[in-house]
Amino acid sequence: MPRRSLAKERRQQILDAFERCVIRYGLESTTLEQVADEADMTRSIIRHYIGNRDVLVEALVKRRLQESTQVLIEQYAGLSPEDSVELTLTRMFADNKEMDERNRILLDVLTTGQDRYPEAKTLLRQAFESLIASFAHDLKQLYENASTAHCRQVAYAIICISEMNESFMWLGIRQQYNADARIMAETLLKTLE
Repeated sequence: MPRRSLAKERRQQILDAFERCVIRYGLESTTLEQVADEADMTRSIIRHYIGNRDVLVEALVKRRLQESTQVLIEQYAGLSPEDSVELTLTRMFADNKEMDERNRILLDVLTTGQDRYPEAKTLLRQAFESLIASFAHDLKQLYENASTAHCRQVAYAIICISEMNESFMWLGIRQQYNADARIMAETLLKTLE
């Protein structure tokens, strides 16, 4: 009888350990030795099941995006365009919103040098473009008389406001700015009427 493959289980253990290390030490400071210690494996086992550091980053980004996508699919299932837009704004500008430690991994990948982790950055760019397209589609459904281009522009601008606002919230700025950002997002929506 053949032995069952441990590849999937080992990959999961390695990604879990890598994620914990990145949260603890930051992306650029995390070493394969730290990951190996955290996973209670040797560095050669990590290389065997995953590959080098760049492949490890790409695999972690891919996993994080898949998890986030699944959550969004579940939350938005069956919503009307109006409810979908409202949920999007609520998620983007929630009071006392704190950045999930796991999402900081994605931010770390985005903010590393331009040529570092190109495959992971491509995945993030595709996810971002998909988010813009989805939000623009909802806006077009809600504001039928607005042009598709205008809906895309507003979607992009609101997402940019949200992302930068979230970065500032992480720095501990006043909550009033969060409310102000939401008001400006709603002002942009009015341009679609």
